[in-house]
Amino acid sequence: MTNTMPGKAKVMIGMVAVASLCPLLFGVTNWRMPAWHQLALLMAAAALSSRLKLKLPGMTSTMSGNLPVVLLESRN
Repeated sequence: MTNTMPGKAKVMIGMVAVASLCPLLFGVTNWRMPAWHQLALLMAAAALSSRLKLKLPGMTSTMSGNLPVVLLESRN
């Protein structure tokens, strides 16, 4: 397979990757987590519910079972 990605695209991807490392490093160095039990509970709920699909009544589509967990996490 040949590499057909233009040079400008590679530069852009590299710049985005480097720019995303700045807030990540800032967050890691200033991280405080007083509620470990809440984090563990929400992570377990997210992991379990990520496998669920909910069939919506009257519709042909489905909804991820993870949505209620995400909404619970964003409430805090």
